[in-house]
Amino acid sequence: PDAEGKDLGQSELLERPGAIVSNHVSYVDILYHMSSSLPSFVAKKRSVARLPLVGLISKCIGCIFVQRESKTSDFKGVSGAVTERIQRAHRQKNSPMMLLFPEGTTTNGDYLLPFKTGAFLARAPVQPVILRYPYKRFSPAWDSMDG
Repeated sequence: PDAEGKDLGQSELLERPGAIVSNHVSYVDILYHMSSSLPSFVAKKRSVARLPLVGLISKCIGCIFVQRESKTSDFKGVSGAVTERIQRAHRQKNSPMMLLFPEGTTTNGDYLLPFKTGAFLARAPVQPVILRYPYKRFSPAWDSMDG
């Protein structure tokens, strides 16, 4: 019970995460995360924003689009926007959590790369998720199929 004598469920005792951090194996990862928590995420502007339906959904849920190829890309601006969104999601239940792939790229899922710090700069709780795809004949990982 809390100080007022009310029973608190376990979910109320835990702080709401501001971000989901996950490994990144394939396009299927995004579909899984969208179906489970409808998070906002950071995406390459050219490749995601132009996709039919996915681009529209991404814009509607407030994705942060970046141009990684651009030498003039404002990293501090993107980092600040991500930090602000994570803090907002942590404080406000109706704000979508940010989905971040802290390795910064895709892998075949057999190992982890060193993490980038973006998901942790906001100093808010994160929800770790590890995606594994059991398969016998076909791996959904980027190393077995091209874009």
